[in-house]
Amino acid sequence: MHGFSVSLLLGSTFIAGLFSSVAYGQNVWWLAMLNNTPLIQFQQKLQQSGDWYQCDSQAGVNAYCLDDFKYYQQHLYGELTLRQDEIHLSFLTDYQAQTLSELILNLRKDGLVLSNMVIEKEQFDVVNALKEESPTQVDKDLIFFINRYPQDAERHLDWRLADEFDSPSPRIKVRLLSDGEMIELKIIRL
Repeated sequence: MHGFSVSLLLGSTFIAGLFSSVAYGQNVWWLAMLNNTPLIQFQQKLQQSGDWYQCDSQAGVNAYCLDDFKYYQQHLYGELTLRQDEIHLSFLTDYQAQTLSELILNLRKDGLVLSNMVIEKEQFDVVNALKEESPTQVDKDLIFFINRYPQDAERHLDWRLADEFDSPSPRIKVRLLSDGEMIELKIIRL
C-alpha cells in the first residue's frame, strides 16, 4: 500500500446505491448481509442462493464452501459457518498488492469504514484518533502510517458499516488480513 493516497475514512455513508450489478448480479446473499436483513432471512438467502455447498458439519455448526466469489474484480474462495446467532465468513486469495488495494477500495464502496489498523504490530486506532482530531487530519495521519511500511508487511484492518461506526456492538464486523502471501477477508454477521 506504499504510495496509496486515496482517502480511507471519508468514504460514502450509504450502501444501497453503490452496488454494482456486475459484482452482485448473482450474489443476493452479499447484499442481504450488508443491509438490515434479519439474520434468519439472511441465512435463508444463503441456503437458497445455490452458490454455497455444505463442506463440513460438526456438533451444531454447519460449514459451507464457495469455490469462486467474484467480489467486484477479485475472485475469492469462501468458507462459511452458521451458528444460531451469528454467521462467520472467511474469503481467501493469494497476496498481490493490487488485490489488497482493490479489496480496500471495494469495502469502502460497500459503505464500510476503517476503524482500526495494525501493521507489523504497530496500531492506528481510528476511533480514538477521531476523538482528538478532525476526520481530514486522521485520514492524513492514517495515510502516513500506512506509507511507513512495505506493501507486503503483515497487517490487519478492521472495518464497520459507516452507520454503525460508533456502535459498541455492530451487527457486522469485517477484518482484512494480509501477510504478504495470503489475503483473508473475515466477516462476522450478527
